Amino acid sequence: MMTDDLVRKMQQNTVFDDRTYIEIAGAESEILKTKKTVASYLSESLRPVMENLSLGCWRQLQEIRLRVGQPLALIIGGKSFFLQAGQLIMNWQESNFYVTQKMLNDTVLLVSHHSFYALEQELQHGFITIPGGHRVGIAGKGVLKDGDLQTIKDVSSLNIRIAKSIPGISNPILPYLIENGQVKNTLVIGPPGCGKTTLLRDIAKNLSQGYGGRYFQVGIVDERSEIGCCFLGVPQLEVGPCTDILDGVPKAIGMELFLRVMGHDVVITDEISGKADCEAVGDLCGCGVAVVASAHGSSLQDVLKRKPLGPFLTAKPFDRYLILSKRNGVGAIEAIYDGKFRVIKELTRCG
Repeated sequence: MMTDDLVRKMQQNTVFDDRTYIEIAGAESEILKTKKTVASYLSESLRPVMENLSLGCWRQLQEIRLRVGQPLALIIGGKSFFLQAGQLIMNWQESNFYVTQKMLNDTVLLVSHHSFYALEQELQHGFITIPGGHRVGIAGKGVLKDGDLQTIKDVSSLNIRIAKSIPGISNPILPYLIENGQVKNTLVIGPPGCGKTTLLRDIAKNLSQGYGGRYFQVGIVDERSEIGCCFLGVPQLEVGPCTDILDGVPKAIGMELFLRVMGHDVVITDEISGKADCEAVGDLCGCGVAVVASAHGSSLQDVLKRKPLGPFLTAKPFDRYLILSKRNGVGAIEAIYDGKFRVIKELTRCG
């Protein structure tokens, strides 16, 4: 998590020195690995710029955004930064490092392993996953077939999202989710970028590696490859020794498959919304399998207004509702509700 010292330096627009990072974060090897992996997939003209960033910057780096003809944008600690003579600045108009079409094209070739069309199935989701579980979102001209996205050509933007875990972020909330050795059906609610997926990943890890004297058998249905950040089917982030992952499979299909053949104690999935998702969750809950899922929304009331999710929730399939926000940083818990929408706990911090 970001320390007060790091927060102060971010606010002062300071480029972190490596010594400060190592002293505060103490995870040099993992950050170096991430830095080396991600940089290797960038164009040759872009690579030195990113390699020159300190480990402190890489520790807080969330996204690398490339847009043709626009300044290179780095999302660090939830704030947008640009480059001027190799230094981080916050005013894009003062940036002197712009993304060219060649930079973007060369990066596309690298992330696609020089076989862009071989990744057509991944492109139907709008992103490519590279080793380490880092996800490269793609924007450009969409090619449709029978009304569905077939591929993307004339790429004009890339968003490289840095995959990372925050070990222990779920520790403070697990006591609220487990009762008499059983996991409560739980829905994590929050807006994009507030840490829902990170929290789900850590819940899976904690349950799988043993919690309360029991090893839970955990199944993850990872339709968008965000929880386990799989590359070639193998999770790149730690999800625990007793966890199985279905990667790139629609949630409803994956949950049904797990129910029939895998015998899990808990099934975890991300961003339920449609009717099929709701029906699959209901089937699992009705068969004694605990479900821990997430949904987009700024509040419980917000989610209850959405169809078909709202009417589904009024049937009370979940026993716990965790409301997240970014008000105090990623992973901030606004409130925990029980299955009858009564407040259990308010205004705390997860992690």
